Amino acid sequence: MMKSSTCRGRFKGATVAFGVAALLSVPGQAFADEVESLHMRITNSYKEDMAPGIALEHFAKRVEELSNGRMTVEAYHAGSLYSEGASVQAVLDGTVQMGLASTANHGPFTDAWQAIEAPYLFDGRDQFRKVIIKGEIGNELREATREDGLYPLMILETGGFRILGTQDPVRVPADLAGQKIRVPSSPVPLAFWEAAGASPASVAWAETYLALGQGAVDGLDAAWTSWYLGSLWDVTKSITPVHYSVVASLTAVSVEWWEQRSPAQQEILLKAAREAEEVSMKAEDEWESRLRQMVLDSGMTIVELTEEELDVWRELGRSLWKDIPGMSMEQLERITSAATE
Repeated sequence: MMKSSTCRGRFKGATVAFGVAALLSVPGQAFADEVESLHMRITNSYKEDMAPGIALEHFAKRVEELSNGRMTVEAYHAGSLYSEGASVQAVLDGTVQMGLASTANHGPFTDAWQAIEAPYLFDGRDQFRKVIIKGEIGNELREATREDGLYPLMILETGGFRILGTQDPVRVPADLAGQKIRVPSSPVPLAFWEAAGASPASVAWAETYLALGQGAVDGLDAAWTSWYLGSLWDVTKSITPVHYSVVASLTAVSVEWWEQRSPAQQEILLKAAREAEEVSMKAEDEWESRLRQMVLDSGMTIVELTEEELDVWRELGRSLWKDIPGMSMEQLERITSAATE
C-alpha cells in the first residue's frame, strides 16, 4: 500500500449552530496535556505529489505538531486503500476514520452538495473558493451533510473545473453529434452531455482508459488531473476546456466518530483542516499550469474557445438548472448572488 506516516441532507439558508460555529471560529491550540492519544487513517485517490496529497500531508503534519505527537494521521494515497466511492462507505462503517471523495462520489450518500455541480454556477476558482471553501454557504453545506451521517472537515478543489477530452477537436455542442462520452455516475454530467447532443455513458474510472483505447467511448468528461492520473494522453488527442462544473472533493468523517472526539481533539483537527484547505488552493493553482504543459508536451491539442463559443456552452448549461432533480432555483440564485458580490 502507498502510504505516509505522517435521511438525505438538504442545503438550507439557516445554519445549525454546532458545526457552523466551530468551522467559522476555530479556537487557539489546545494544551497538549489535555489531548488524548488518537491514530487516524485517511484515504485519497490522488498521488502524494498532487494538490490533494500535498494538502493531506500538511494536515497530517499539523495534527501531529499541534498535539505534540499524541494524535497521528496515516495517509494512504493513489487509491491504495479504497476507491473514492468505497471510501465514503468505509467512513460510515468506521473502517477508516477519514476519506477524500468527490462531491459526485458522495452523491449516493448525501445530496447536500448537488447544487454546486450546476453547470456554469461559478465563473472561476476565485468565486468557488469565496463562496464554498471560505464562505457561509459552504459552512451551511457542511452542516447539511451531517444529516446524512457525514461531517466534511475539508473542502478541496481537485482539478478545477470539468473539461472534455476527445479524439477530434470540439468547439460547440453540435460537434458532439453521435459521440459517446464517458461521464461520472452523477445526474448533472449525464444531463449536461445529453443536452449537448452526445450520448453520455457511465463508465467506471478503472475501465475508462481501456474504453477509450478500444473505441467503446469517443471521449470523456474529466478534470485536468485525470490526464496525469490515468495517462489519458495515450488515448485522447484533444481537450476542450468547457469548464462547466466545479470538481471538488470532501474529506469527511462520520458524525458518530466526530461526536466521540474530545473538544481538544476537535479543535486540533479543525485548525489543521483550515490550514490544509489554504495549502490545497495554492497547490491547485501551481498544478493546473503544470498539467496544461504536460498535456501539450504529450502532443495533444488544447482547443481555446472564444467568448462567443463559451456563451453557447453557458446558455446550454444554465438552461438545465430548473430541470435537474434536487436543485432549487432559490439555492442556485443565492449561490450566484454570493459569488458576484
